[in-house]
Amino acid sequence: MPGLDFNENMSFEELCDSYIKRLRSIVEKAKEKDWKGFLHHGSSFRKITDAFIPLYSQKKPRPKVDENFEAAEREFKLGKKLYYQGNYREAAERFQRAASLVPQKHTYHGFLGLALKRIGSHDAAVKAFEKAISLYPLSRDYWMNLGECLREMGAKARAVEAFAIAYLVEPSDLEPIKRAEMLDPRVGISGKREKRGFLKRLFGLK
Repeated sequence: MPGLDFNENMSFEELCDSYIKRLRSIVEKAKEKDWKGFLHHGSSFRKITDAFIPLYSQKKPRPKVDENFEAAEREFKLGKKLYYQGNYREAAERFQRAASLVPQKHTYHGFLGLALKRIGSHDAAVKAFEKAISLYPLSRDYWMNLGECLREMGAKARAVEAFAIAYLVEPSDLEPIKRAEMLDPRVGISGKREKRGFLKRLFGLK
């Protein structure tokens, strides 16, 4: 497709990596411009996401239904039960086993990240969310949880990037921008307020 960084000849890994690189490139350019106009990128990036989705659906790995898959599903289901009971440490162990058996299932890595985040293992949680994102970069929740872990670790710039990407992935939701703005006041919403304030002064509005 003209103008895009990905095409039908790419492997699944190349396709996802290209999409993620495009996301990070837009955020990096926004940072260079002090985030001015960043909110407008949400609607324009949606076109790229809409072009990416059918290619993603076509190329995403489909695990073979075998003994490993069945065992992974049992571990995952038990892990979810433990997670919702508040037994996060044991849940993390179950999710880790599932992810080891069938590493191409992003949900295994995503829930592993959630459980690790709950027990304060933020370094390991970051790796789990990054793996989940590499398999499913369209998830706003994965990017948000990655941002929260990075924030807890004190990695402010990386956290802001993750929150900003969560917005690009799902531009109808401004919560990621609000969280990014808490770490960097220049992000998106501030610019929108400045513009609104200018119009108020121009037209004498209250």
